[in-house]
Amino acid sequence: MGGRLDYLDNRTIAALVYKRHQHVINLFIWPATTGTEEPLRNLTRQGYHVMHWTQGGFAYWAISDLNEQELQEFTRLIQQSNEAIRVSS
Repeated sequence: MGGRLDYLDNRTIAALVYKRHQHVINLFIWPATTGTEEPLRNLTRQGYHVMHWTQGGFAYWAISDLNEQELQEFTRLIQQSNEAIRVSS
């Protein structure tokens, strides 16, 4: 749907907005504070599913009221596309 630059905790972050059926998925991305890759973590907060991982030097947070399975599929596709970009570089 679109994207923008936002500010969170005194840093600039990328905020990308996707839509799946009638559900909005917000994907927030910023440089990771450590060089360590972190595996996907799933959380649920106030009815929203939250997926967090670190990959390729960036921290990712995907947040949506989409069901957990479809949000996991979304994050898997993002992770795969990031890996493909990294391999081709």
